[in-house]
Amino acid sequence: MKRIYFFPIVLIVSGVLLLLHQFGLLYLSKVVWIITFSFLIGLSLLFKASNNKNHDGLAGGSFFVLFGVSLVLMNMGFIPIDDRLGFGLLAAIIGFSLIISFLFAKHSVVSLAFGIIALLIATPVLSTYYQLWTAWNMYEVISIYWPILLIAL
Repeated sequence: MKRIYFFPIVLIVSGVLLLLHQFGLLYLSKVVWIITFSFLIGLSLLFKASNNKNHDGLAGGSFFVLFGVSLVLMNMGFIPIDDRLGFGLLAAIIGFSLIISFLFAKHSVVSLAFGIIALLIATPVLSTYYQLWTAWNMYEVISIYWPILLIAL
């Protein structure tokens, strides 16, 4: 039987980092801790998915890695930190992780459908935030073309 030591190593590394922080030898802000643990959780799930025949955990691993990447971009100032951006960014991350899960794990079409729906939800929020469309134009488009969503579902 093949033994997997990745998750225990992640726990040991995170314990050492917390211990160094507790003794004052390593200072990391709360944002850096959230980014670090997001990447560790995502990488452990991706490693689990790569060793599994059905690739279980691929959607969760890609979600946490993409979430960590978005937090790094926010921390570096490439993406602004704003409450109005949060929902659209979260919906886009969920959509991309479900599409990645569909492409690499060959799961059912349901994950692709939910990924596309999440991206369709994220598009108006992100496009109005970055002022590609005004809110009034978005309201007009949605009020005219909302039956297409019913047909698509």
